[in-house]
Amino acid sequence: MGSERELLPEHGTTEQGQLVMPFYVLCDVSWSMFNDIVKLNEGLQQLVRAIRAEPIVDDVARIAVMSFSDTARVVLPLGQTSESTLQDLPLESGTNYSTAFRALKATIDEDIADLKKRGLKVFRPCVFFLSDGEPFNDPDWKRTFINTL
Repeated sequence: MGSERELLPEHGTTEQGQLVMPFYVLCDVSWSMFNDIVKLNEGLQQLVRAIRAEPIVDDVARIAVMSFSDTARVVLPLGQTSESTLQDLPLESGTNYSTAFRALKATIDEDIADLKKRGLKVFRPCVFFLSDGEPFNDPDWKRTFINTL
C-alpha cells in the first residue's frame, strides 16, 4: 500500500466529490483592538504557516478571513492557504457585530453554494470569532446573531 499522500488528490488540486471543511476567522479590527492588532496579525500568520506545513490539512481545510469594524469584508476568500497570501489587517473604526454577522452569513451561503456547485462534499462551516469585547454602539447584536445565524 502507498503513502497517505498517494491516497489524496494532488496537493493544490480539488477533485469532484472531495470532502472539504470550511473555516472562517472573523476578526475585530476596530479601534479598541489597538493593543491587540499586532498579536492578531501574528496569530493569523502562524495559523497560515501551520496549515501550509501539513499538506493533508491544506488539502481538506478551506480558510477564509474576514475583518469587521463598522463595516465587514472578506480579506482572504475561502480557499487553500497554500494558494493564497494573507496581508496584515489594519485598524479601522467602531465595532459593529451585526454588520459582521450579516456579512458572515452571506459569505458562507455563497461559498457553500460554490463548493457544492463544483461537486465537493462540504462539512458544516466552523467560525472563529475574535474580538476584544462587546460592541457598545450595537445594542441589537444579539438579536442579529440569533436571526441571522
